[in-house]
Amino acid sequence: NYKRLLDAKGRKFSFDADYFTNKENKSNAFDTRQTDLSDVLVHRLAANNFGNLNVENSSLRIDFEHPTTWAKISYGAKASLTKTSSDVAFYNLTSGTPVLDDGQTDYFTYKESTQAFYADIARDFGGKWQTKFGLRYEMTQTEGLSESVGKKNKTNYGKLFPTVYLGYV
Repeated sequence: NYKRLLDAKGRKFSFDADYFTNKENKSNAFDTRQTDLSDVLVHRLAANNFGNLNVENSSLRIDFEHPTTWAKISYGAKASLTKTSSDVAFYNLTSGTPVLDDGQTDYFTYKESTQAFYADIARDFGGKWQTKFGLRYEMTQTEGLSESVGKKNKTNYGKLFPTVYLGYV
């Protein structure tokens, strides 16, 4: 995080860079039993679900703020990238021997990249009333791949997000 006052009029510049990662490896064993009204076993399922998850996220943001005598003008840009991979293996243990269940096993990857540009104008009226008008344009690209289904989904879109509010403090 970096912030800088640009001049005596209160103009500001800020820059943020963020990165995080999360890795998890888990094993969830369970045993379920279904009985009838006489407590006779109707169905049993014993299984172990192994999951490996890896998430990486990085983002950059740059903002400018320009106060004037009639309003505060702010604008900036942000870019983010998220990568996720998930490896889930489901083993049926009911027979006593682990049997891989392909219907509940998958290796999945997902990528999302977003770029945004935004600007807003905010103004106070008499100290109690506030108003803000803004516009954000966001472009997003995604790609997901499921190896068990053998399917890749891709999207690419851009959208405008307007903001208008009036507040009383």
